[in-house]
Amino acid sequence: MKVLVLYDYPPSPGGIATQGTLLHRGLSELGVDVQPVNFESAQEKEWYYRCFEPDVVVGIGYWGLLAACDIYAAPSRLEGFGMVQVEAGACGKPVIGIKAMGMLDTLVHGETAYLASVAQEIRMNEAMVGEESGYQGSQRVVFKRPRTVDYRASVYDISHYLIDLMTNAELRRKMGEAGRKRVVEKYNYRAVAEEFVKLITEKLGIS
Repeated sequence: MKVLVLYDYPPSPGGIATQGTLLHRGLSELGVDVQPVNFESAQEKEWYYRCFEPDVVVGIGYWGLLAACDIYAAPSRLEGFGMVQVEAGACGKPVIGIKAMGMLDTLVHGETAYLASVAQEIRMNEAMVGEESGYQGSQRVVFKRPRTVDYRASVYDISHYLIDLMTNAELRRKMGEAGRKRVVEKYNYRAVAEEFVKLITEKLGIS
């Protein structure tokens, strides 16, 4: 058997990419002819499809893992939109997030999710940057106003919400269904496209 495993390869030190690593390792230990490929590398995938000729192609990512869980707890320290929390809602899973950032808009506390309060906000007055930011050598950047770089959710809220959800199957079901309904109504591609056209028309006068 030849198996091609698509995931975030090579893996980061921790996080979801390790699931692909573990599957690859397990198959290798069983003597399966297995190859890892980065799921975003079209050229690499094409090469393996043609030259390796796999019998099975497996993709390891958020959707497969989300579908297998009962509760998605992700009180992110720093999040923009919070896509993975929305994806968990699309899978009908109750979410535990943090009462900050994009999750204030995408999740509804007590209805589609539980939002833990912010226990600590980490701010920076300055930072050292280098070539990765387009500078030659190290440069010290001082911010006019302190910048928030990290949030820490209340562990007491997280534990309380987890216990509530773990011990109440009906609550998990209702919250998961509400999350799925919200995602379908507000974040499916048709709804986003309609909102985009409406925004452009109203703000820029382009029809």
